[in-house]
Amino acid sequence: MLHAGVTTLWLTAAGGTDLGSTLPADRAFSLGGPQSFPGYAPGEVRVRAYWTVQGNVLWRVADILPILNQALYGGLGVEAGHVHDRVDPVADGGLYGGSVYIGGRTPIGTLTIGVGKATGAWAAWVTLGTPVGSGSILDQPIFR
Repeated sequence: MLHAGVTTLWLTAAGGTDLGSTLPADRAFSLGGPQSFPGYAPGEVRVRAYWTVQGNVLWRVADILPILNQALYGGLGVEAGHVHDRVDPVADGGLYGGSVYIGGRTPIGTLTIGVGKATGAWAAWVTLGTPVGSGSILDQPIFR
C-alpha cells in the first residue's frame, strides 16, 4: 500500500489450487463480491484453481471525524485473473473487471457503496460493517 497525501494506491495478487483433491464443489474457491471481482455477486464464480491481480486507487473526498480517523473516500479498481476447473458449466479462462465505489469508516460503521463490471456480468453493492469472511485470502475489507 502506498500513501501520497490524500491518495492511496494498493496492489493485490492472490491465487489458489485444490492440488487435485476431490473436495466437494461447495469447498471450491469462490470469487465475486466487493473484495474479489466486484462485477460478480459474492461467491458467483466457483473454481478449483485461480489467480488474480487487482489494483485500486482511493482519493480522500471528505473528513467525517478526523480525531477518529473517519473519512469518506472515492475509489477505482481494476482486476484480471484466470480460473481453472470451474465448478459451474462455464468454460475456464480469463476474467477481467473494474469497479467504482465510495466509502470509509463512519460513525455508524464501515460503509461502502459501489458498482462493478466483470467478464459477462455486473453487480452493485452496499455494505455496512465488516463483511463476514468466507475463508478466502481476499476477505480483507477495503476500509479497515
